[in-house]
Amino acid sequence: MWEEKMARYQEACAKRKEDLNTLTNMSKKDEESARNLAIRKFSLDILAVADSVQSALRMLDTKANLDTDPQLKALVQGMRDTQKTLLETFERHAFKKFSIFFPSPRFGVFFSKKKKNDNQL
Repeated sequence: MWEEKMARYQEACAKRKEDLNTLTNMSKKDEESARNLAIRKFSLDILAVADSVQSALRMLDTKANLDTDPQLKALVQGMRDTQKTLLETFERHAFKKFSIFFPSPRFGVFFSKKKKNDNQL
């Protein structure tokens, strides 16, 4: 009789341990999915910033007279430095710039190769 009770308790304990391991694994997967989603959303937002900087520079280069306004020239240089920093950051994280004609400037101008490492898109 005691052996039967002990066997049932051991079986119940093993089942609870298995349930706990399953829950732990599911929690880790959910956490990883949430982190990857946040990284993707941030990446898309920062790509929009890069596109905006590129569009502003393109407009200023064609319409502004940089030789007569030193403040405007400094602003454009600051924007070019910002664009350079963004491009370097993208390349460090496996984003590569490519040139292609899009009918609207709202389309992105970057793509990323999928990496096997964690936290990289």
